[in-house]
Amino acid sequence: MPSFDLKVPLAAAVIIAALALSGCTPKEIYHEPNPLSGMNLYVNPDSKAALAQAELNRSGKPDEAASLSAIAQQPTGIWLNGTPEDQALVRAAAKQAVAVKTVPVFVLYNIPNRDIGAGHSSGGAPSAQAYQDWILSIREDMAGTDAIVIVEPDGVAAVADGRLHDATTERLDLIRFAVDTL
Repeated sequence: MPSFDLKVPLAAAVIIAALALSGCTPKEIYHEPNPLSGMNLYVNPDSKAALAQAELNRSGKPDEAASLSAIAQQPTGIWLNGTPEDQALVRAAAKQAVAVKTVPVFVLYNIPNRDIGAGHSSGGAPSAQAYQDWILSIREDMAGTDAIVIVEPDGVAAVADGRLHDATTERLDLIRFAVDTL
């Protein structure tokens, strides 16, 4: 069976699981205004596009640099994946965002066995306790800063497609911990 046949049921399962985790019903989601409407999101001056644009300007290629401008000026999520740089990234982005009256977007991507069985981005925190400690450190680094946090964007998919087997409960508990903590 081709993989595209599974996309709709998998997407539905992910949405249902996300709703169950959040405690929201579909009615609540459709009748609430968009909480992000009118929000000014943080544009990372150290994004790959911004750095490439700056390098092109330094290299005397202003036309090429200008072509990156539209990309470099877009808000993007800052991915945090359990590296030693995560805390510094959060602190710097939070401080810069407050200074320019914007809201940073962070994407958490460090759940244990984050890519179990798929093989695309193996890794994640070495244990549930290490993940919880990491979440607590991220919360500390964000303290006092409004932020949008995307929690484990493909973390529920592994639950929905059955890859986790006996680790399903732990995965959902860790996602719930991250959501409740942050």
